[in-house]
Amino acid sequence: MSDSSENTNQFEFPQSNLQKRLLRQLDEPIFSNQAVAHCVEAYERVLRKWMNRFTDDGEDPEELERSGDGPDAGNGEDEEDDPDAELQAAAKASSVATKKAGEAYRAALPPLSGDGNIRDFIACVAQGMVIGVFAPSEVSKLFYGAQVAALAESKRYKYRQVV
Repeated sequence: MSDSSENTNQFEFPQSNLQKRLLRQLDEPIFSNQAVAHCVEAYERVLRKWMNRFTDDGEDPEELERSGDGPDAGNGEDEEDDPDAELQAAAKASSVATKKAGEAYRAALPPLSGDGNIRDFIACVAQGMVIGVFAPSEVSKLFYGAQVAALAESKRYKYRQVV
């Protein structure tokens, strides 16, 4: 019995280079780019903070006041009479939390200076689009800004010739 358990690998086929590369990629962390990980962590941290604020203490009265949905801005109905009030409050809380998390993601973007930062910026914007931080129209503007920065960066060293 021990001989058959030792020979379990006798039927394995040799792996191609592509298969080996794909297997190595599976071992990498989900965000191997540190800048993307930084942006996503900022987003998740703020999202958690704001969702906890709403779930622990109820709705944030300051935010409701600013949005015009506070207790003084009612439409004459009591919240107790509205069966969907809790659902509406949760949707509003989620919307505010997502907006604040998006702002944190934007603030965490790397600066558009240096080749590495520009590449990281592009990766962060692409990931931000995937998770819904950026609208497609905004992404095209951000990519254009990165393209201009990359062009400026490439010309920065091109014209500095030592005579």
